[in-house]
Amino acid sequence: MRERVRLLWPRRGEMAHRIQQLSNKQEAVALWIWEPYIPAQGLTVLEGPWSVGKTFLALAMAARVSMERSVLLLTDRADWGCIVRPRLDAMTANVRNIWCVDTSAVEPIAWRSLGALIREKQAGMVIVDTVENFANTLATRAALERMGELAAECDRAFLAVTALPKGTGPAHSVLSLRCEGDRRVMTHRRSSVGPTGPAQAFTIADGGRMEWAK
Repeated sequence: MRERVRLLWPRRGEMAHRIQQLSNKQEAVALWIWEPYIPAQGLTVLEGPWSVGKTFLALAMAARVSMERSVLLLTDRADWGCIVRPRLDAMTANVRNIWCVDTSAVEPIAWRSLGALIREKQAGMVIVDTVENFANTLATRAALERMGELAAECDRAFLAVTALPKGTGPAHSVLSLRCEGDRRVMTHRRSSVGPTGPAQAFTIADGGRMEWAK
C-alpha cells in the first residue's frame, strides 16, 4: 500500500521573514576584478590540465589586485620562494599586499579561521592554488561549495584553481585554460553574472612576464 504524503503548511506569520515583494528589491550592480571574467564578489573557477599555466595566470591576477588591495594566496609553502615570489616580482606586484597561507600542513586551515583572516587583512581577493591541495580530505566539489559560501559571507572574490573540472560547484564564473603551441588560451566557459567574454590568449615571455597575444 502506497504511503500517504502529508503536506505541512507553515503557520500564519512563519514565512513572513523570508518574503519580500520583488519591486522593493533593487538590482545588484556587478563589480569586477576583471570584467567579465572575474567578479569582485563570488567564486570563479580556473580549470585546466596540470602545467598549462594556471598558476601563472592566477598570480597575474594577484599582481593586478595587489596594486590597490590585499590578496590572500593559499598555496604550498614549498613554492613561495622558488615560484611565487619570482613570478610576482617579474609582474611588478606590490608584494607587501600579498599574504601567503600554507596549504601543505597536515592540519588544513579551518574555514572559520580563513574567514577571520580575510576580514583581518581586508583582502580584496582570495586565490586557492590548488583546490586539490587545499581540500585535503574534503571532496573538491564540497570544497568549492564552501568557498562559494565564504565568498558570499565575506563579500569577496575567490579564484579557485583546479585540474579537475568535473563539477565546479556554485561558481559565478568558470574559466578554462589550454595550450596552443607557445600560447595559452583562456576561454570563458560559463557565467551567472553576465554574458561570457571572448577568449583571451597570452604567452610567457623571458623573465616570467605575461604578454597578451592577438
